[in-house]
Amino acid sequence: MNARIHALCVTAAALTATAIGHAQTEVITLTPVDDAYLSNSGAEIDMNWNTPVLEQFGYYATIKRPLLKFDLSQIPAGATVLSARLTLQLAGIYGGQGHDSSVWRTPNDAWTEESVTWNSYDQSGAVFVAVLGGAHDYGPRDWLINLSDWDYAQDLLDHAVTFMVRWHDSAAGYETDGVYKWNTHSSKEGPVPPTLTIEFEGGCTADFNHDSFVNGDDYDYFASLFEAGDLGADINHDSFVNADDYDLFASAFEAGC
Repeated sequence: MNARIHALCVTAAALTATAIGHAQTEVITLTPVDDAYLSNSGAEIDMNWNTPVLEQFGYYATIKRPLLKFDLSQIPAGATVLSARLTLQLAGIYGGQGHDSSVWRTPNDAWTEESVTWNSYDQSGAVFVAVLGGAHDYGPRDWLINLSDWDYAQDLLDHAVTFMVRWHDSAAGYETDGVYKWNTHSSKEGPVPPTLTIEFEGGCTADFNHDSFVNGDDYDYFASLFEAGDLGADINHDSFVNADDYDLFASAFEAGC
């Protein structure tokens, strides 16, 4: 145990759990740092990565799914997300009318739009977080993310979240049903980029486990990440874990927030 962590441990032992009061509400709108679409047909191998459209397709065994990654580093550690809304600009429709679409949060953020493919991207562990009725008119399509299903606390620690869009035909019960379903959406290179709008209560830096209290549990969590050099302890978001992060956490911890 290094000297800094030892000193913080002494503080943690003496600190009585401090309840966090109501924080100020903020709203932030993000555009993707990466976006692409996955295609099990292999067509994405020859696709330009900076295409202005994201294709959503389903017909028998052929599937295409938009994939979007957002940088969450602007949201402070310990923030409580109150609402989240994903918006895609619908640019083209063919047979997609009346068919529901769904959004899935996927745990794999280790991808870039220049190289991701259906085979390279691990889609396991995806969790359904929103559904939207079939599209009939061009324009913005808004999915309200269900926060009881989106485990955002881990994504805030990782500073990133990936969402995947797929067909969700509730009548058929599966993604493709023999009906030709195709939508195109504007990508971040297109005229109307996707957005993720998040409403949150300004976070408490020292409430590392997001339980609305500052106590030894938060110290243990931070200390384990700090000693391992894990970027989850990168409080100042400079891509390094060092004394600056320790000082920020220690100051907030001693102040009870």
